[in-house]
Amino acid sequence: MLMKTNFLTFLAAFAISASATFDINAYSVPLVVDVKLALQRDGGSSTNGSVASSSIEKVAVATVDLLKLLADALAVTLPADARLILVDYDHFEIRDANNAILYDDFHDILDYEYGDFLEKGKQNTDTDQQTFTYVFLSHISFDDGSGNNFEFRGVTEEKYSNTAPNGDGIVKAKDSIKITGSGDGQIDGGLIILTGQVTGKGSASFL
Repeated sequence: MLMKTNFLTFLAAFAISASATFDINAYSVPLVVDVKLALQRDGGSSTNGSVASSSIEKVAVATVDLLKLLADALAVTLPADARLILVDYDHFEIRDANNAILYDDFHDILDYEYGDFLEKGKQNTDTDQQTFTYVFLSHISFDDGSGNNFEFRGVTEEKYSNTAPNGDGIVKAKDSIKITGSGDGQIDGGLIILTGQVTGKGSASFL
């Protein structure tokens, strides 16, 4: 009976908390993406007398490697300061160090999707100052149409906050994500297994 009473109390408390109204993530902050993955692939085989051996090669994959794949798929040459940007949790863009957009229409090559989210945080409904943490699943897919492709999925933690407007009405917002996951695909006709993290962070001011 005690367990039932505690459970009913929990449900009542949850219903009360769920009735709160939030206007969360009011400001969209572009995120600079940082890729830190480990790629495993066939390392080849060898024979020593009557002993045949096979191996697995493990290499690090960084943002610059993904940008190289994108450049090849787009048939373009990217500047050394090119950065991968996640915009509106909807699509990727390639921008330079001055934040100028270089390429923004390649969702058919590199795409991002996310699922429903859990949240915790607080918001001042008078000033709109807020701090929230979200947990959800992310899915990144790449396909250059020439046999190179992969899928990367993982649990994502997002941390978002924005200030109250200052005397000039300016709001400062910060956002970051960390996707920890795994995936697979094919590069140059061979199977690849991916593990690691894809992160992103950014800040912006809004009037």
